[in-house]
Formats: sequence, structure tokens, C-alpha cells
Amino acid sequence: MSTSPPTDTFAFGDDSAHNQAALEELASAIAFGQGADTITLLLVRCNYGRLCDRMVAALLTKLESEALQGAVHVLRLQAHDHNLYGLVQATTEEQRPGAVLVLGTEAVDSLEVLLVEMNKRREEFRRDFPFPLVLWFTDDGYRQLSHHANDFESIAGGENHRVSSGRGDSGPAVAAGGPAHVCRPPGPR
Repeated sequence: MSTSPPTDTFAFGDDSAHNQAALEELASAIAFGQGADTITLLLVRCNYGRLCDRMVAALLTKLESEALQGAVHVLRLQAHDHNLYGLVQATTEEQRPGAVLVLGTEAVDSLEVLLVEMNKRREEFRRDFPFPLVLWFTDDGYRQLSHHANDFESIAGGENHRVSSGRGDSGPAVAAGGPAHVCRPPGPR
């Protein structure tokens, strides 16, 4: 584990070497956030669904070798979700997680409402979630975050990391899925 905090936002792109470096940096930031007394907010930008899915699976596999304080939870937002604080709280109330990954912000029917609520509750996020919270956005979603929740965004320290690909990926970055759950990486295909 690194002795200094890594950057806190991540990008995945056309360059697979860049993607691997960003993945390593993200895993390191999650490991570094273990045992913190306030939130470790990490922002990831990815515009391509299949690429995001591959990066999440690779991240979960990589995190299996880290000494995390608990399970990694993956929370997939749905169209009607407008209270991220409540969703994260419900997901983590039993035990402190190793991290919470939040996917599907582009599926929320009113992202502005979600972001404004996050901004209003930024101090509650900071105080009540002393673990890595990894939010995945499309470029458009990230622009909305910067516009509607810039105080919340500042918790992350102002840097962001981007995942992008011009080849073989299409559709939304992450489709809306089921309820919050603990994810394990998929087995061999």
C-alpha cells in the first residue's frame, strides 16, 4: 500500500496501458481509504457500458488481493433513485464496507434532483461514510455533478479520472440494474 494518497478521480480510455494504470491507481486509492475517519470520495468517468463493466470486474478481481475492512458493495442506481445518501446508508448499515461502487447515474430520470440532494447532504456523506465511495459517471453526468453538486464534488479534491473507448463499445455507460448487493467478479467465460 502506498504511503501517500493517490489521486481521487480516474479515467479509462482508448489506450489499454492507460486503462491499466488508471485501474491500478483506483485500486490503490480504495486500499488507501481503508480505516479513514471520513469519506474517501473517488470519481470515475466512463462513457461506454461494456468498457465500464470490464473495468468494474477487473477492479473487483484486483481488490480481492487487498486487505479491505469489509466487502465491496456495488450499487446500481435505477430511474427512480433520488436519495443516494439513503441508498448507501441502507447498503452499509450492517457492517462497514471495504468500498461502495455506485454505477448507473445516467439511468436516473432526474440526475439533477439526485445531485442537488447529494450536495445538500455533503457533510453527512463526509461524516457518516468513513470508507471509499466510488461514483461512476458519463462525461455528461460529470458535467452535471460539477454544475449541481460542486460542493460535494470538492470532497474528492477536484481531480477526476476518465475511462473512454472509441472502439467496440456503445450504449449507456451502465444499465440500471437490481437492488444493492455485494458483487463478486464473474467467473471465467
